[in-house]
Amino acid sequence: MNWHVFVVDTYSYPVHTTKGFCGVKNPKGGGRKGLLYDIKTYRKGDYVIFYQMRVDESSPLSRGFRDVFRIVSDPFYDDTSVTSDTNTVLGKCPICGYSYSEKPDNDGIYHCTNPNVNPHTIPTGQHILPYRVLIEPVMRFDDPVDDNTAYIDVEDNGELPTLRWRKITGAGRSRSAQRILPEEAEKLVRLMKKINANYQNDSLKTLNYTTPQMIANKLVPETLNIVRDTSGVPLYTVKRNGSLADESGLEAWMLENIDKNIPVLAEIIGDLDELEFWGNNVQDGVGGENADILTLHKRNGKRFKATVFELKKDEVNKDTINQVLNPEKQNYAKWIGQLVTANCNPPIEKLQIQPIMVGFKVDQSAIEQIQNIQNNFSTFTNEMIIDYKYRNRTSVKIKVLKPILLSYKVVGSTVELRRESYTL
Repeated sequence: MNWHVFVVDTYSYPVHTTKGFCGVKNPKGGGRKGLLYDIKTYRKGDYVIFYQMRVDESSPLSRGFRDVFRIVSDPFYDDTSVTSDTNTVLGKCPICGYSYSEKPDNDGIYHCTNPNVNPHTIPTGQHILPYRVLIEPVMRFDDPVDDNTAYIDVEDNGELPTLRWRKITGAGRSRSAQRILPEEAEKLVRLMKKINANYQNDSLKTLNYTTPQMIANKLVPETLNIVRDTSGVPLYTVKRNGSLADESGLEAWMLENIDKNIPVLAEIIGDLDELEFWGNNVQDGVGGENADILTLHKRNGKRFKATVFELKKDEVNKDTINQVLNPEKQNYAKWIGQLVTANCNPPIEKLQIQPIMVGFKVDQSAIEQIQNIQNNFSTFTNEMIIDYKYRNRTSVKIKVLKPILLSYKVVGSTVELRRESYTL
């Protein structure tokens, strides 16, 4: 069971909730490829919380977190428009049929981004969201949890660290859909119940605008088979030597296959019954520091390990190791450790952190730098303590395990991984 926050507004929220689906934009390339990372984390049975953005300043309390839905389909692509009363979510531009997202001007008016036709606007409040999943209601609440209550009200226990960093670090780091930690979901549901004395959780029904059977031929292709547009050009470029042109394809492929029993990857992930969480670009610092992929593992009711993936399209080298593991440059264990232990429930006394470095090849300088770090700082044998005495929580012992180094190569429509052996 995993949790996602989907961003909506006053126009799209009623369409999603009455017609039973969530949607995200069609990535055109560049940074928008990141939207597909999120799509590749959706699984049937996962839960959704909506975050309603405020579209004007007249009603500040209309912004916030609301409702719990369950995902009931695999991700699919559908360019049909869906309407509820006077509100519509689009699958493509209603004028020219362009499937990529609209763009606002300085006055807040949205325009089609098709470069091959005369400029034209998109109707107010209508968003182009063709990548979708079907959902069913679990809990409905009249009032949302506003930002102040969610982020800074100290009358409720816990924090929203992965959401908070994106909230305060400026434009460009917000996401239309984001996976959240289990403890963040617990807090949001607890707050929704707290401020809504009466809420619905029995006999809730939503009439999905389509059915899983009707979308069977619209499912999102495997990562390396996704094309950019009608030209058929792959979204993720593979070079002749089998490397990817950027990390985005590797990240999307790993998120797609992290629970699919892929050789080497399955050995690292371990028992799927212990896999508590996985997410991408999980931010753990105010400066934008983040884990490319983070997985959390739970045994006998307690979290015991965090696995942190650092992905490189080319080589894993000395700079890669310094970026993440050199204690003179980055207190990796402390910030990752705090992120996943400060609010977890139940509290834990110890945590393992498993670093994973993935690149097209592993340079000898990476191995030598790991050995230097061990020789100089005993990073992979000593434990560090996170002292939570000011939070009235048990201190946590953090153990960073010997880094795992992986090389990859694209073969056909999949990625083959190889574990590189070395000694400390």
